Amino acid sequence: MDWTPFFRDDWLARRQERALEPELPIVDPHQHFWPDPERGYDPARFLADAAGGHWLLATVHMETVVGWRAHGPRHLRPVGETELIVRLVDDPGLRSPGAARLAAGIVGAVALDEPVHRLDEALSAHIAAGEGRFRGVRWNAVWHDGPNPFPGARPDHLTDPANRRGLERVAVHGLTCDVFVLHHQLEDFARTARETPHVTFVLNHLGGFFNPAGEGAFEAAYEGWRRGVEQVATATNVVVKLGGLANLFFGAGWRWAEQPTPPPVGGARRGL
Repeated sequence: MDWTPFFRDDWLARRQERALEPELPIVDPHQHFWPDPERGYDPARFLADAAGGHWLLATVHMETVVGWRAHGPRHLRPVGETELIVRLVDDPGLRSPGAARLAAGIVGAVALDEPVHRLDEALSAHIAAGEGRFRGVRWNAVWHDGPNPFPGARPDHLTDPANRRGLERVAVHGLTCDVFVLHHQLEDFARTARETPHVTFVLNHLGGFFNPAGEGAFEAAYEGWRRGVEQVATATNVVVKLGGLANLFFGAGWRWAEQPTPPPVGGARRGL
């Protein structure tokens, strides 16, 4: 999957939109930093993108698999990302009067199927590294019958008893669990949520509506998504984020990144 167009300033500049409700206070619950030479998306560039008239109060940084420790115990390596994000936003220049509080919350990565003592150690290390910002973990459970974007993706990821045990530990530490799945996984996710009522789940990207290319694909995908969302609605411990539908993974059938201009309503913005 080629994400390059979504990091091209010349392409992004072809569509400029005005804020619809500039007086609406906003906490962005899902933004990313990619502080690397290839993509180079740091707090300063995020603030520049966000300065389009919106009243942005704060953001929640969502894990991006950057800054992981290169050495040490494997279960603690993701803590390096939490450490990196705290360093990035702990810049006096980002705390000027009226500036949004970036990464006011941090959602990081752990392996839920680790033995309990290792998972507890990893969660405690994230909390300590976050200096009051660490709020939850993200469970990248995306799977489909084709190329998968996340390591270890498998069809039984949502129903694995080891992951269920890990979810309970997340709740014990007072953390939430963001979940990234595709729409055909929603019924399994709903069952998992109902069977782990002590965990607060945050369903990412409106339930992962995946529109594959092909005749009639949209209609079939939509019906599957609708049925899945109805099941998720029966779990009272789930909240849903309304966003992320304009990225490449969900828009395969529309080929957004191949269009001469980005999709509307800010969907192509890198960190939003």
